[in-house]
Amino acid sequence: MTIVVDPLFDTTPFTTSRTPRCFRNTRACHLMTTLHGEEGRRELVDFARRLGLSPAWIQYPGTPRQHFDLVASKRLIAVRLGAVEVDRRWACGDPLPVRSRRTP
Repeated sequence: MTIVVDPLFDTTPFTTSRTPRCFRNTRACHLMTTLHGEEGRRELVDFARRLGLSPAWIQYPGTPRQHFDLVASKRLIAVRLGAVEVDRRWACGDPLPVRSRRTP
C-alpha cells in the first residue's frame, strides 16, 4: 500500500562488533510498509530491490516489524522513488498521521 521511511537517527549507541561497517557510527533509518504479512513483505522487498538492496537484508520478515535499515544516502533515494516520510512516533506504532508535505 505505502512504503515509508522514519527519520534518521544516530547509530553510535547501537554499534557493536557485529554491526555491518556501513552502519557503524553513522545516521540511519528504517524502510517499512503499511501492509503486514506476506503481501507487505513482497511490497517491501520489491521497493528495496529498486534501491539496490538484497532481499536477504530484510529484518523480521512477515511481521508488523519487518523493515530494512537504510543509510542517509539510500533514504534520500527512497524518498525520491516515492517513499513517504513519517514521524518517529508513527514508526514506533502510534497511530499518527503521515507528515503532510507542504507545497508552495
